[in-house]
Amino acid sequence: MRSEVPNSAIGVPSYILLRDQLRENIISGKIPAGARLLPVEIARRFGVSQTPVRGALQQLEGEGLITIFPHREARVRLFDEHFVRNICDLWGVIEGLMARLSIPRLTPAVMEKLNDISECLRIAIESGDMSSRLSLNQEFHRTIYVLSENSEALGIFEKYLGLIEALHNRYGFHPQRGPKILEDHAAILKALHSQDTALVEELVRLHCEGARDDLLACMSESKDT
Repeated sequence: MRSEVPNSAIGVPSYILLRDQLRENIISGKIPAGARLLPVEIARRFGVSQTPVRGALQQLEGEGLITIFPHREARVRLFDEHFVRNICDLWGVIEGLMARLSIPRLTPAVMEKLNDISECLRIAIESGDMSSRLSLNQEFHRTIYVLSENSEALGIFEKYLGLIEALHNRYGFHPQRGPKILEDHAAILKALHSQDTALVEELVRLHCEGARDDLLACMSESKDT
């Protein structure tokens, strides 16, 4: 059965759209661990040339979801809680570092923007708007982290955004996670305002650990049902 790459996202490269669709299929289990991903077969299935296929596979290899071998065959890696834990633990260290480095470049305008995002996030969480919740949470953190001026750390953070979002789309959150996100963000904002570098780094790390534990618990519960 032939699938098609969505074409509704104007201006988005086809390899990005294909990457997102392949990622969703891997996370959902439609493409199982160990499955071969042959560029010619993917191109035929999704109705694209092999150029965007190669770009999509390279992106997925960067996220750790597949392994590309020298003879151009790609296979889906085992995708489990251990893999997700490793990514989240890495994120905790990277995000804490960027939050600490951001403090010298914070301005009143940035703090006002963060407060506005937090209010919009509160509304999204209370209304159950998952899509807005995810995008606003990412915007809150990205607004802080770009001020770190550490492009390497930011690159690692950006690298896994789509993967984490796809995981949340599949497994969701526990009900108590929403209020805890708002509580954590309020504490982070307070520490940023007081320019307490050590506290900011610790709060962000703990925030990431809480997100990790909630996601892993949701994944585990999904296996039991």
